[in-house]
Amino acid sequence: MKSPRAQTVASTPDAGCGWTASARALSEPWQCAPTAVASADGTRRANGEGPPGQAAGSRRLRGTPRGFPPERRMVAPQAGAALPSGTPTLMLGRVVTWFHSAHNKPRRLDLHAAILCLVPVLALCAGTPRRAASLAERLGYKATDRLLIVNGDDVGMSHSANVATIDSLERGLMTSATIMVPCPWFTEIARYAKARPEKDFGIHLVHTSEWQVYRWGPVSSKSDVPGLVDPEGYLWRRVEDVYAHATPEQALVEARAQVKMALAAGVDVTHLDSHMGAMQYDPRYHAAYLQLAKELNLPVRMGSQTTYDRLGAPHLRRTAAEMGLVFPDYLIHEENPEPGESRKRFWLRILRSLKPGVTELYIHAALPTEEMKAIAGSWQERGVDYELFTRDPDIRKAMEEEGVIRIGWRSLRDLQRKGARQGRSDGAGGGGLQPGSAGGRVPVHPGSAGAGGDGLASD
Repeated sequence: MKSPRAQTVASTPDAGCGWTASARALSEPWQCAPTAVASADGTRRANGEGPPGQAAGSRRLRGTPRGFPPERRMVAPQAGAALPSGTPTLMLGRVVTWFHSAHNKPRRLDLHAAILCLVPVLALCAGTPRRAASLAERLGYKATDRLLIVNGDDVGMSHSANVATIDSLERGLMTSATIMVPCPWFTEIARYAKARPEKDFGIHLVHTSEWQVYRWGPVSSKSDVPGLVDPEGYLWRRVEDVYAHATPEQALVEARAQVKMALAAGVDVTHLDSHMGAMQYDPRYHAAYLQLAKELNLPVRMGSQTTYDRLGAPHLRRTAAEMGLVFPDYLIHEENPEPGESRKRFWLRILRSLKPGVTELYIHAALPTEEMKAIAGSWQERGVDYELFTRDPDIRKAMEEEGVIRIGWRSLRDLQRKGARQGRSDGAGGGGLQPGSAGGRVPVHPGSAGAGGDGLASD
């Protein structure tokens, strides 16, 4: 004997909802409680539909579906109502009900009508854009993680810089460094990099020689890059002089020669950046900068999006990304200590305000030696930053308390090259020449990278 609570409803269409069981299943949670109506001959028909005297069907539901209170049951709209909106899943049930109310069709929905209703909804589902994975997620972390690269610029410039940088890489918080290949102390740091291949070393592309009495010239033959050489035979002191006398093609020749020299010395180059921003302030030079990174399949230093927005070049990061290049989300560059703020308080403030994603900050670590005092007027600042990011317990504690995860550039390089390999397998082209290849000249297209005044100089 049937239970008095059992309600037998037609499987096509579902009672009270006006769509087939298959469509109804797809449209959850927009279900309604089935009802049954007794006919004059004693048979039970779903909502009074179906031919008299015929059993209503075999599908049985007991009571109101669990988890769907009365206020969430489907309410059919009036005839002529507008096409409903909402998420694709919820729209499915609404569209079918709308179909009947708008066209005054009987509630029995045939297969063709169901397909016509489903096509636009399924198309909407397929076309719904998915959130692109963040750089942190692509590196294997959570989107909310705060990852930090601490880069040591200007290594190779002096013995004092080499000793401080090596100490910070070994015992401190520094995670990578960039080498100035044309400088006198390049050989010392290159030997260390070769002996410690697990350390991340990039190339600090050099096109200027800014100090008064401590100078260097190009790696390339001076006859190949005449515009880069000043009357004394050294690289120009100022970036403006480089732009006034040289060409992007000459800058690219010199940059390529510096990378080639580092590779020949056994340095496993992980990334590129530009000394004093010489390859980034002018749009033509910035184009050469990105093209070299593409040629060597290396990640590059790029400014934060807010920096490019301020400078009227919001597309530069997008341009680099479209080339397959990988770079951090943020660069600590424009931030400076407030008046009267010590460098320690400044860095603590920066570390406590890092955003989710990958951030790069750079320092110029150097011992406060007589050598350094004779070279740079900023020797004190360089010495303080070296101590802070090597031995200061408060800086280390701040990173730990904030949950900052330190990473190097190698993981970004690996990610970029993985993407290049996948692109080649898909027929989309590769990442250009691998480090160690001489390669030919890369054409520079003036203005192709937009306004390059990115304020990314690091001296």
